[in-house]
Amino acid sequence: MQIYNNKEYGGYLPIENFITNKNNHYFEYKDKTSIFLNCGRACFYVAAKSAEIKKIYIPFFNCEETSQPFKDLNIPIAYYRLDKDLLPDDVSLKKNEFILWTNYYGNAAEDTISLISDKYSGQLIIDNCHAFFSPPLNNAFNCYSARKFIGVSDGAYLVTDLKRNLDLEGLEKDNSSPYMEHLFKQLEQGTNNAYQLSLKNEKRLEKNYKLMSLTSEKILSQVDYEKIRKIRNQNFNTIHFLLSKFNHFPINENSKTHMYYPFKYKDLDLRQKLLNNKVYNPIWWRHVIDKCGKNSIESEYSLETILLPIDQRYSEKDIEALSDLILRLIS
Repeated sequence: MQIYNNKEYGGYLPIENFITNKNNHYFEYKDKTSIFLNCGRACFYVAAKSAEIKKIYIPFFNCEETSQPFKDLNIPIAYYRLDKDLLPDDVSLKKNEFILWTNYYGNAAEDTISLISDKYSGQLIIDNCHAFFSPPLNNAFNCYSARKFIGVSDGAYLVTDLKRNLDLEGLEKDNSSPYMEHLFKQLEQGTNNAYQLSLKNEKRLEKNYKLMSLTSEKILSQVDYEKIRKIRNQNFNTIHFLLSKFNHFPINENSKTHMYYPFKYKDLDLRQKLLNNKVYNPIWWRHVIDKCGKNSIESEYSLETILLPIDQRYSEKDIEALSDLILRLIS
């Protein structure tokens, strides 16, 4: 069933539109070191290499490629399950062992973050790729993906106060110019018409550990972050007001760093119905169904959670129209 046919929702971001003439280096801290890299996996790679990690614990419920940097460094990997609160289920660390913890969808509450920080202090890699505006924690490696929130073809930050010599040996500057076409093409032809170009960019970043490209560095230094944050929060509040009574996801309304609005719903056909109406929402991390079983927490969240866009491309009217579409489809 197709209800709307004149608006696309979701998918990768176009070239960033909210630019100022100011120098806005977002990740600058007096008490922390910030390294500009090209992708989240490069952050994991540098953190693991610098800390000389002997073993890493990674959640099953994550992108399969998350483990690649650790494999490339020949670091033993143990995968852990989640409890009902999406927290590590029974993970204890020995000396020189680390855990990678993900702030899923940017939804983690302050008490959850504090619990993780206290329990694994000094042995923690935080995957904040879903939570760009979440402040970095002390005694941890904090990893951020700019390109999941800002329209650039590469860009990530590793932020830490741990007293380590960050090992950047062999890392060259990325060259993003051959991989920016999808960012411009989306403006003129839409998300779907440049989707294959976007995939090409994603593919080349999988094992491409480099420093941030000069182009992305220049763009990111002039982004109006406060405006973007304000738009995203307004859109989040609007969609939550309209859909909350139908949403089975434990939304943290106090978080100001959501990547998407996670909408959890039992109707597994809803995703395809939305795709039919140009709302792009692929299933994240389908591999957990085989790894953890169909009745696991991981599989439940993977299959039932639809990630609805709230980013700076959309006005309040856009979000209202998207919400109205969903209400029509589930009525």
